Amino acid sequence: MAVARPAVYKRVCTQNFKYILAGMVPVWGVLTIVAAGVSVIGADGDRVVGTRHCAIITSTSRWYATFHFTFIVLAYVIAFVSTLVVWATRRVMTNLTKSKFGSQDDKLGMILAMSGTSIVLLASPAVVMLTIRWDITEWGDIEVAVTYAMPGFLSVVNTIIAFRFRKELRAQFYHLLGIKSTHKKSEPSMFTRTTLTTRRHTTVHHLS
Repeated sequence: MAVARPAVYKRVCTQNFKYILAGMVPVWGVLTIVAAGVSVIGADGDRVVGTRHCAIITSTSRWYATFHFTFIVLAYVIAFVSTLVVWATRRVMTNLTKSKFGSQDDKLGMILAMSGTSIVLLASPAVVMLTIRWDITEWGDIEVAVTYAMPGFLSVVNTIIAFRFRKELRAQFYHLLGIKSTHKKSEPSMFTRTTLTTRRHTTVHHLS
């Protein structure tokens, strides 16, 4: 919304609205814990899972376990779609204004690839746990361990990629180590280039 409909975003997502959303985080956490406890009332409370691979599938009902693992993956899907909207909007602005801003060196393609990979890797433990909970198939300890290692592996890979492509991150790292780095003129960030492209498009529209 902030990219495609900035006026609507500014009108709806005020600072007070953001404070309310931040304040709802602990409330949402308490509600989900209560829902997890309520979900085992009835027949689900008598079910015993011998694998003990995950507290969610062993201590909650099927519907709550499905909600839990789906919600985690859905958050990354939304992030991927948001980045895709930014990428598509920038391409349209670039074609209309014939500006150099928003060119392929903005690394949005790399971010899209990282987001897509995150979805796949983070969905793997969810698939394993849900297939166990719904009695679809059984997985051994090795398969479960490998899938649960994927988020940690993803964090390491994302850190390496960010260190490689983000100059400010490297500068901060060198500063913490006390290593002097050659200061160069900083390049505009992706947000800055998007803003400049949007402003140029608005100026061209008014002039025409």
